[in-house]
Amino acid sequence: MNRLPLSLAFVVMISCPALALDNVTLQKIEHGCIDETASSSPEERISNCTNWIDNAPNDARAKAYYDRGNAYLDAQKLDLAVADYSHAISLKPDFKEAYYSRGYTRHDLGDYDHAIEDYDTVLKLVPDDVDSLYGKAYAYQKKGDLDAAIAGYTSVIHLKPDYPTAYYNRAIAYNAKGDTENATRDALEYERQKSKTP
Repeated sequence: MNRLPLSLAFVVMISCPALALDNVTLQKIEHGCIDETASSSPEERISNCTNWIDNAPNDARAKAYYDRGNAYLDAQKLDLAVADYSHAISLKPDFKEAYYSRGYTRHDLGDYDHAIEDYDTVLKLVPDDVDSLYGKAYAYQKKGDLDAAIAGYTSVIHLKPDYPTAYYNRAIAYNAKGDTENATRDALEYERQKSKTP
């Protein structure tokens, strides 16, 4: 039986740490990152996520960066979240959730144009993604493009008629345009739907 010299085996373990860990250990490391309750503080969760990135096998590396991006987002470290979502996308260019989360975070940063680009990318991957349609409409509204916002909210309502915040924000957009009739109609629909929610 051929055996690697001890020094060579150590080099292999250092250069490929995921090979040195069993699946149970990897699952515990990942759990420490994605479960907010597994950490005593946002900093500990981020540290757990960095450990997950360092130990994730290559096929899970994009998800590991995405997971740490979520931890940064929850800790309101928005620029770091965008950087990790971008890294995840570079590793997995069709990573819908990473595009959506980066768009959401860019929106929070006030970077509406890039948020819209990210939502558009999601919509190319999944044309009926209601959350991306809504996020895009809301970004247009924040930019002051009320017609695009109204069209976006209308698309959301067409796909999901029981989406009360789409009615609410469309009412605001209509009102800002001076269209009180449509604003009132949407406000009433919003109130009707909210009253049905337990």
